Amino acid sequence: MNILLRDGGHLHYAVYGEEHETNGTIVMIHGLTGNRHQLAKYRKAFQTQYEVIAIDLRGRGDSSAQTEDSGIPTHVDDVLELLDQLQLTNVTLFGYSMGAYISQAVATKTDRVQHVILLDGGGHVDEEGKALVYPSLGRMNNQYDTCEPYVEETTTIYKNLKVTIDEDVLEAVRYECRPKEGAFGNVANPEKIKQDFDSFYDYDVAHYVEANDKPTYLITGEGPLGERPLFTKDNYRIFQGQSNVTVFETDQNHYELAFNRQQEIIERLTNFLKGEL
Repeated sequence: MNILLRDGGHLHYAVYGEEHETNGTIVMIHGLTGNRHQLAKYRKAFQTQYEVIAIDLRGRGDSSAQTEDSGIPTHVDDVLELLDQLQLTNVTLFGYSMGAYISQAVATKTDRVQHVILLDGGGHVDEEGKALVYPSLGRMNNQYDTCEPYVEETTTIYKNLKVTIDEDVLEAVRYECRPKEGAFGNVANPEKIKQDFDSFYDYDVAHYVEANDKPTYLITGEGPLGERPLFTKDNYRIFQGQSNVTVFETDQNHYELAFNRQQEIIERLTNFLKGEL
């Protein structure tokens, strides 16, 4: 399904667990290079209790291309339009990585949001983080005769990052491979993806952490990607002492948190949404 956006673009989304709408809606917002399948294990866990809406941010999956000014603020506007057009009133925003920044900002701009879940994202970023992210974007420039070599190359990268390759991961990887300039490759524009990442550095973390008064659960990934985690404890220090924020530190890395089943986290988030922390 799609919604038509203010500038004529469209945002694609899928709905699961519609029969549980009266319990509330969880809107899942993926990370920088992800798509609506990236958080499949969390979606499958929560769609048995809640309506779950998984979206493709612009430039990913079946949504329209990114705008010239693409960045966190434009994605925030898109999500706000989604909430308004679907007339959602009891919303939990579940954001991973870049999706966490988007979720935190959206929560400050609408009363439609009741809870916020930040999966390893939303804190300060540093230049060392850029050195970890930029090289990983190279695969988006590559072209292939079919999608199979792309899937094989991408899943090999994920294996090296301790991701368990299963049908959920394969579905997410296959979904991002499309016809591209007479060949096949990642549907995203790598320069626009970099532009989105660079917008992390313009994000006023202190403002949004303080302005977001919704009950918030932050899960951090302490597992290293090379020599350090993508986001360090210092990156998240600003959340300490916030009365509305619960922080749970894990030894999982950034990608394990997204793709591998995290039973303890699912149980903790279930209790959080029920007010049973």
